[in-house]
Amino acid sequence: MTQDQRWEPPGPGRWLLERDASRTATFYRRSIDSAPIERGWQRAIERYRLPLGGVRHATVNGWPYLQFVQPMGRRIGLAASATAPWFEAPAHRAWREDAMQWLDSDRTARIERNLALQEVVPALLSDRELAAHLAAATTNDISGQEYLQAGAAGLLVVGEYLLACEAWGFDSHVVVDLLYGSSSTAADVQRHLADVAAPFRTRGVVPEALEQIESEPEASAGFHDYLRNWGWRLLGEDLDDPALIELPSLLLASVAAAASHPRQLRPPSDPPDRWAGLSSHDAARFDRLVADGRLAIAVREEVAGICGNWTRGLLRRALLETSIRLNDRGALLQLDHGVDLLPEEAMSLLRGHGGPAAERIAERFAERAHQDLLAAPPELSGHPSDVPDERSTASATRTAEALALASSLVATEPRPDQLADTGDLVSGTGIGDTVVRARALTVASESDAPRLVEAGSILVVPRVSTALAPVVPVLSGLVVETGGRLSHGAVLAAETALPAVVGAMDATARLQSGSLVELDATVGSIRVIEPATT
Repeated sequence: MTQDQRWEPPGPGRWLLERDASRTATFYRRSIDSAPIERGWQRAIERYRLPLGGVRHATVNGWPYLQFVQPMGRRIGLAASATAPWFEAPAHRAWREDAMQWLDSDRTARIERNLALQEVVPALLSDRELAAHLAAATTNDISGQEYLQAGAAGLLVVGEYLLACEAWGFDSHVVVDLLYGSSSTAADVQRHLADVAAPFRTRGVVPEALEQIESEPEASAGFHDYLRNWGWRLLGEDLDDPALIELPSLLLASVAAAASHPRQLRPPSDPPDRWAGLSSHDAARFDRLVADGRLAIAVREEVAGICGNWTRGLLRRALLETSIRLNDRGALLQLDHGVDLLPEEAMSLLRGHGGPAAERIAERFAERAHQDLLAAPPELSGHPSDVPDERSTASATRTAEALALASSLVATEPRPDQLADTGDLVSGTGIGDTVVRARALTVASESDAPRLVEAGSILVVPRVSTALAPVVPVLSGLVVETGGRLSHGAVLAAETALPAVVGAMDATARLQSGSLVELDATVGSIRVIEPATT
């Protein structure tokens, strides 16, 4: 185990801690992430003319860092004087073609690829067959991560929409509100659960055991369809987090919630009548921009689930069987050490070609546990002379302005001045227009939520990704320390009319589990009504 942890940058220049990083990566994931992340970004930069020269990825003490490299001259085709809207450029047409291709064919192809791997039963394979299956699952995950990064240009689409609406003087909250209702991620979970719960809801019955669901023909068919499409999606960010199918209590609670108080899906809303004063040219432009903004949000959420949570869940599935066999033969001291093998080591051990000693893998596991406790610096920098020149004229283009504006709504937004936090009040950005009172369930990370979630609680969590879509149905409310109105947590909440507050800084430290709290989504506040009993 490393005793003296130093935070040396992995290369010259400025490195930023990944925005969504809440803990260190498993050694298996560390070994496969950098290349697809860098390739995916490079594809997006070249195809969509993003105002970047490249993106580099590396881990320091297990924590993931990114470096955004500034473009040099005209290498990526950005004229220094470019001021035309990106949506009028060929790069935008390329993005739209790719987005429509995702909807028309790529989405189906990715799902079919995942299902083909999922239909294989790892426990029935020989060791050599399992090694080949693990390799295929690894390749599928790498491919998915590359595709996932390439979707970053969707932020430019949203940014152009936001810039145009700002120029027209439209209310920014209404502008963002018009993008909600376009994602199918949370909606797909709700539709599946509604199908499963339908026969119980008709009779006014709430299932109390999974056996009840299995014994009801109509419910059973819908339940298995739900598991087929969502069961092996990871409910977290890494290979040591469970997939949905591994948490039967969550599955039961979500069906019970759908049977007793189903959530209403939110359709896209229409622009206010007062916006009808646009010229015919601007009205056509607005229609196109809002349609593309909705498309960008929909594709972002779907790709994250299909090419991220699902591919990584299938990799976990293959690695679980690998760990069982290696543990049985003494190649691992504990089952949960398997995620800290490297891919080539796991496959070599399965094929009987040898690998690292079980004690060495145990040391890695312990090292990672130690690194998880470290406070990772938000930024690492090399010598000033090594920092890329950030005064590039390309950074002042409208393209960069649009990207920065959209990114600001994904990141945590400034809190309203009128809601100064006090001992029993936490504030952020509200999502929704309702007030709810319930017990807080505060967790240290998104990864803990699926295991600990209690039906009807208000989940308080540092960050949220699309991984928590299957958790949303059982909640009364959601509080997230990070993120803005276009973050994954905000979109999940808005799509399902779940009262939420995002960007609620220090919420996990100040809202204790078991406290009765009031969440007001209209103003973005959470107030402690009754402290938790100790």
